[in-house]
Amino acid sequence: MGECPAQDRGSTSGLVKMMTNPGSSLGVAVVMLVATIAAGPKLALVSAHALSSSDLAGAFDSSFLFCMDLEIIGIVLMLVVTEKELSGEMSGEVGIGF
Repeated sequence: MGECPAQDRGSTSGLVKMMTNPGSSLGVAVVMLVATIAAGPKLALVSAHALSSSDLAGAFDSSFLFCMDLEIIGIVLMLVVTEKELSGEMSGEVGIGF
């Protein structure tokens, strides 16, 4: 938000909030995709109610481990980002720089 001009902050905030919803939906879809792949051929047994709970739990363990790996990669990439000086376009507004 500190990088955009003051007159565009409302639009920027709306865009950030709008992208949160598809990001959350995509996250759930990725977890289910990885769990489905991890369950493999045993997934066909679900319709017969014969998939053991340990097999299903193992599939979800794999998917959450995959998501944890993505989070670690994201944290490492975030640490690489350098801090920029705020531009002087704030016109007297108080800005918080991280």
